[in-house]
Amino acid sequence: MEAQILLFGVALPATLGLLWLIVRRPFAAVSTRADSFVGWAFALTLAASALSQESIRGFPTQGGWLWFPLGVLLCALISGIEARFAQSKSWHIILVLVAVVPAALLLDIPEWKGLLSRVLLGIAAAIAAAALLRLSRDRNAFSTSIALSFSLVGASVVAMLSGFAKLAVPIGAVALCAGLLPLVRIAFGFRRSPADHSLGFDGAVVIATVASLGAATGYGYDTSGVPMASWICAALAPLGIALGEIPAFRSRRALSACARITGCAVLSAAAIVLAAKP
Repeated sequence: MEAQILLFGVALPATLGLLWLIVRRPFAAVSTRADSFVGWAFALTLAASALSQESIRGFPTQGGWLWFPLGVLLCALISGIEARFAQSKSWHIILVLVAVVPAALLLDIPEWKGLLSRVLLGIAAAIAAAALLRLSRDRNAFSTSIALSFSLVGASVVAMLSGFAKLAVPIGAVALCAGLLPLVRIAFGFRRSPADHSLGFDGAVVIATVASLGAATGYGYDTSGVPMASWICAALAPLGIALGEIPAFRSRRALSACARITGCAVLSAAAIVLAAKP
């Protein structure tokens, strides 16, 4: 059973997401931002993994949590379209809000039934996404992707510890996809220019959305009493890459890369430790 979950819930969805990147590579040359479809790879990975854990015939009435991957797909669609037209950096925060808030409004889960609470959740997630976009811009794609892979491991493990395995598996699949992304870039020679982001506009938005809305979904369905602080650490874990922006680290490329990975790993570890405490 565990082997089937790893295959159909993690390995195959992650492969599907990475194949999306490879198939889209010929179109990168005509894109205003060569990396503007990375978010779609993560969103498709999440959706494929989520549906492998639940019958699509029961969607969404028998599996209300599936509004979470649907919201992430919507977020990828909106932010991917915006990535083609957003030339001004000053507009990014507004465009991120336009992408993430509708995704949060789709959530129909316990603890987030009220419209106001979901709007506030969307705004908080959008702020995190905008911060991640700024932090990941023009950063080494290898270390950033590895760091963000570590950051999602925390949310996946916390979901598992809360007893919500159906949520843990899809987030784990996205973590695997993010971890393999640098290898795909190297193997298939993705073009990068100084104007491109290491994740792309939609990539940063989707990663932050998966972490924040995933943690919110887990909290809404949590019946085992995982501390709220654990879910908060899991939601904020991608922002751990900010550790690499400290002046003492930023001046040295290798040190900055290690700091980015360490920052995400520490927040993920904190989320796991808080969830595992008796």
